[in-house]
Amino acid sequence: MQHRLLAVLAYAATALATCPVARGESPDPAALVRQVREREAWVERVDSLRIRAIQDWELTPKGLEHRRRAARKQFPGSPPEQDPNTRPRHRTVVEQAFDRKRIRLRVKDEGYSDDLRIWDGSRFVLQNRYDPWPGLAPDQEGSLISEDPGRWLYWLVWTNFACFRGGPHVFWWHGPKERAEIERMAAKPEDFAYEGKADFHGIPCHVVSHWGSWTTLFVGVDDGRLHGIRSGASSSRKFKRSLVELLREAGRQVADERDLERQAPTFTAAESGRLQRLGAARMTRLIDPVFEYRLSLNKEVAPGCVLPLVQETRFFEVDDDGVAFEAQKEETRIVEVKVNEPLPDSLFAVTFREGEWITDQTIDPPVRYRHKAAMTREEWSRIVEEARTKARKKPAGR
Repeated sequence: MQHRLLAVLAYAATALATCPVARGESPDPAALVRQVREREAWVERVDSLRIRAIQDWELTPKGLEHRRRAARKQFPGSPPEQDPNTRPRHRTVVEQAFDRKRIRLRVKDEGYSDDLRIWDGSRFVLQNRYDPWPGLAPDQEGSLISEDPGRWLYWLVWTNFACFRGGPHVFWWHGPKERAEIERMAAKPEDFAYEGKADFHGIPCHVVSHWGSWTTLFVGVDDGRLHGIRSGASSSRKFKRSLVELLREAGRQVADERDLERQAPTFTAAESGRLQRLGAARMTRLIDPVFEYRLSLNKEVAPGCVLPLVQETRFFEVDDDGVAFEAQKEETRIVEVKVNEPLPDSLFAVTFREGEWITDQTIDPPVRYRHKAAMTREEWSRIVEEARTKARKKPAGR
């Protein structure tokens, strides 16, 4: 019900304007958002970009206990320590590179997994490797070959970084449909409201918020740069109480939180618009975020290309009493950046281990086989024929 409530309010509010601000009293929030987005836009214009980063993850004591309880519930009878999500600390190495026709993304979770995804301009390969881990099923390693990088790679670019979240970004790999969706989902600068000034981890910032997407930007008063983002709305008791109070202020008679959930499907666009106008101008006081991103140590890595080399993320969850708490924190340190330098072909080469499982979706029907470097033509023909036989026996529609 809570997810439905969020969806109803967000959907109805996305196209409506924020409350006006008297001239001279505060900066134009739309101008602040446009400034942030323009300073990020260089990433769309470069010919190539290569980044290597180290991420250190740490669960808070309460977050660790919360994860362990969830693991016991999901996997009864198994020690919670077998779930990699319950590790108190771990390190990840992220390597990301792209030029005008190729993309490479590698995420190595030290001590657990190594995920490699490559589009070389004509073929996509996803390769999974695992370190010994208790409870891990056998034969989890293997490679997938496909002609559809959109499903397996495109949407993952930049998800491992806190930067470039100030606005929508489109790249050559986004087709017309994806571009339209990115633009549709993005909050318009005119829909942000100015909350005032606030100290964000020691930096005086202008605070601008968008209610429909639950996004708050912290823009430096002195330098005009994006220093932080808060994103999402935790389904905490505080959030529900805030909605009740806002709706009452907007003129809707709401008895309590349960009554709010019952009435949610009947909200009109006008009511949701007023809710947005009231809520956006004080959103940081009304809701608990799901994520908080902090950007620091800005460096001009190429002319006109400024990148925050340290990026921190705080993750928030809701406990059994409906109270939001910090469950995990992560620090990303970018240790290598190369802009507009030719990327070697070797970066996009893939090798397969002898005997590893290969799933090849470029063939109709797809085939699954053990890799063999010295495979004969007869062996390959047998693999293809077995796949065809299995496909013929498969019931229609499954």
